[in-house]
Amino acid sequence: MASSDSRIEGMVVCPRNVVVVHELAVDSDYRGKGIAKFCLAMTLDNRLEIDVVPGVYDQAKDPRPMHNRWGFEGLWATYIQDAAVMLRSLAARLGELRLSDEGSWQVLTSSEV
Repeated sequence: MASSDSRIEGMVVCPRNVVVVHELAVDSDYRGKGIAKFCLAMTLDNRLEIDVVPGVYDQAKDPRPMHNRWGFEGLWATYIQDAAVMLRSLAARLGELRLSDEGSWQVLTSSEV
């Protein structure tokens, strides 16, 4: 992986400091109810790692506003499955995630969701 992005270089040097969320999906009948936020908060609660990197498939129903609201930034995108699917990788520092509706700079614990 060639990149001059220091965030990526730091993750490659010390991958034990990174939480990777390969996929987080909510059935369309249940979206908008805070399920993804709850799952992410439960996953990240009391973690020792520094960075979190979720993967987002392009066929997901426009998750960008949600991820932007939470404080994730794009790292890179790659095609997989013989270029049939694009996978975007995002990143955030755990202490900088904004998972609350008020936009506070903290990772919410499960009791705060």
